[in-house]
Amino acid sequence: MNYKFGIIGLGFIADFHAKEMETMESAELYSCMSRSDDKAKIFSEKSSCTAYTNLDKMLKIIARFSCN
Repeated sequence: MNYKFGIIGLGFIADFHAKEMETMESAELYSCMSRSDDKAKIFSEKSSCTAYTNLDKMLKIIARFSCN
């Protein structure tokens, strides 16, 4: 089973978390969220995940996975 994760807030620690998830067999970095559109876009391209700038939208998408 693969678990999907999202990172909220893309400060310096976010890169560390993303790299650690790459080492976990059952973890997938699915999304990231930042209030800054540029930060979200850069991080998502680097980490191959979906970028969000609105927390409510990100949580609604994540809720779909957890309810299935």
